[in-house]
Amino acid sequence: MSRQTTSPVIKNKQVNQYRIFIAVAIILLVGSTILNVLLSQKVRYLTDTLNELESQSRLNEGENVPSFEAKDLSEKSVTISYSDTNQPTVLYIFTPQCRWCSENLANIKALANETRGKYRLIGLSLNKEELNTYVEKNNFDFPIYTDIPTAVESAYKFGGTPQTLVISPEGKVIKNWIGVYTGDVASDVESYFKVSLPGVEKKESLVRSDDENK
Repeated sequence: MSRQTTSPVIKNKQVNQYRIFIAVAIILLVGSTILNVLLSQKVRYLTDTLNELESQSRLNEGENVPSFEAKDLSEKSVTISYSDTNQPTVLYIFTPQCRWCSENLANIKALANETRGKYRLIGLSLNKEELNTYVEKNNFDFPIYTDIPTAVESAYKFGGTPQTLVISPEGKVIKNWIGVYTGDVASDVESYFKVSLPGVEKKESLVRSDDENK
C-alpha cells in the first residue's frame, strides 16, 4: 500500500494560510488593545470633565457665601446673616411643588429636632406660591423664608431641590448635599450630624394621606 504525501505546493499554501491567520489575529489583538486604551482615556476625560462641571455648578466646601435679604411668611424683610449666631447654620432649600421635598419632610423635621441647640436651621423656599398653606399643613417648627434676589440664587448656585447647606458663622460652606435623603446622601447626613433619620415618605403614602384629608 503506497504512502500518500502532501505536495510542497499544498504544504506551502497551508503555511501561508496559518501565517495570515496569525497575522490577522495579532492585528486584531493590537487593534483591540489600542481601542481599549483610547476608550479608557476617553472615559477618564469625560469623567474629569463631568466632575469639573459639577464642581463649577455647585458650591464647594470651603467657599464663602454672603448674607442676604429675604422675606418671612408675613412679607417682612429680614437679613440672613451667619454671624448672628455662634452656631453653624443649616440652610434647607425647597419648594412647595417639589415632590422630593415632600418625600423628605420626615427627614428634615427629624434633623431640625435632633440638632436643635447645636445648629440653627432655616428653611428657604425658592417659590412662594402656596408657601403659607404648605408650611401650615406640614407644621414646620423652624423659620421659613422666601423671595430672595436672583443675584443671591446665582451666588449660591441654587438648582435642584431639596438642597442642604451647612454654613459656619464666618459664612464658609461646611457641607453641601443636593437631593432627598436617601442612599449616600442619607448616610453622610446621618454621619455628619450623628443622628438617625426616619427615611423618605413615598409618593403613594403622600397621595393616600392627601385623599384622607379631603
